[in-house]
Amino acid sequence: TARRLPWPVYLGLAAVTLTIGYPLFMLVLQSIFPALLRGSFSGFLSPYLEMMRMDGLAQMWSNSIVCGVAATIAAWLLGIPAGWLLARTSVPGKSVLRVSLLIPVMSPPYLMALAYVLLLQPHGLLETWGVNPPAGCAAPSSALEASSW
Repeated sequence: TARRLPWPVYLGLAAVTLTIGYPLFMLVLQSIFPALLRGSFSGFLSPYLEMMRMDGLAQMWSNSIVCGVAATIAAWLLGIPAGWLLARTSVPGKSVLRVSLLIPVMSPPYLMALAYVLLLQPHGLLETWGVNPPAGCAAPSSALEASSW
């Protein structure tokens, strides 16, 4: 026979379902039927159709794909040799290297965003080192900085 879970577990699951599941469900429904809260099913998928007609959508998709592929390749190029070094060799300072490679994984996303802003903003850290940021990098960091206030 299967062992039943204690009642507090069911109470917790119900609380999670009500506080997270229901709002998510309503968000998805409202994206499909934008007039749902006004009591109408009109405008079926209109937000998605409007988004598909947006100027520059293809460029946004291609930028996202290129950025994702580049980030994946960079992670492989750095991560595979680092993992091999840590697993297969007795390199000096192995414990320091192990901890230093975990820091980016353990740091909160807002710290990474702040580092991105400080590094790539106009007159930021890269420019003080005499390196010009790649084209298009200054604008996203400025937008990120503006959105955080």
